[in-house]
Amino acid sequence: MRDFSALLKIKKEELKGLEIEIQRENQKRDSVKEDIENLYTEISKFSLPKSGNISEINALKESVYLLNEEIKRKKDFLKEIDLKIEKLKEDYQELSVEYEKIKYLNEVEEKKRKEAKEEKERKELDDIASILFARRER
Repeated sequence: MRDFSALLKIKKEELKGLEIEIQRENQKRDSVKEDIENLYTEISKFSLPKSGNISEINALKESVYLLNEEIKRKKDFLKEIDLKIEKLKEDYQELSVEYEKIKYLNEVEEKKRKEAKEEKERKELDDIASILFARRER
């Protein structure tokens, strides 16, 4: 008979680790989304000047351009995070199936051990009863 309890414990810890990693990536994702919203808010605060020289307008355009580039960079990073979260969820699903299989095997083995123990106890009791019966007959 095999003991799957150690393997079961390891798989459970791996599942917990993946859960924590998924949560961490979700938090990172939320933070990046918030950064993007803040950048959009910052861009919306800009207004074209009604008067002034061309260098001020060019500086404003450059600032907006840089903010848009930062938004693009953050969106690309967000896509990477989403892909990582998807992969982690797939890994979690696979590991969860493995865990359930091992859990089932462990339960089957525990049942077999229990039945073997009960059978052994039954035989011991039968032996004791036979010995006591034999002693009475003498």
